[in-house]
Amino acid sequence: MLALTVWIGQYSFAAQNRQDTELEQRIRDRLARGKMASDHFLVKVSNGTATLEGQTAVPQRKGAATRLAKSCGASKVDNRIHVTVRGAEGPPKQVQVVH
Repeated sequence: MLALTVWIGQYSFAAQNRQDTELEQRIRDRLARGKMASDHFLVKVSNGTATLEGQTAVPQRKGAATRLAKSCGASKVDNRIHVTVRGAEGPPKQVQVVH
């Protein structure tokens, strides 16, 4: 009985891992086809939760990336994308965006 429980647990883990990998690829494909492709966001999926990382100078893309991940099937989205603003005096600065 114990061996059966372990095997079922491994099968469940493998199935979830495959689903996460497929979801991650769907999100990446959709990001690559749109205007957000130039932002090169990083995507990771674990247990159906998509984590998005990177930065963008377009504030609307942060929310759009969340909606895109949800529409691909993510149960939750941890959006860690930072919005930056380029000033005349130098490198990008981070801006806090409140939803």
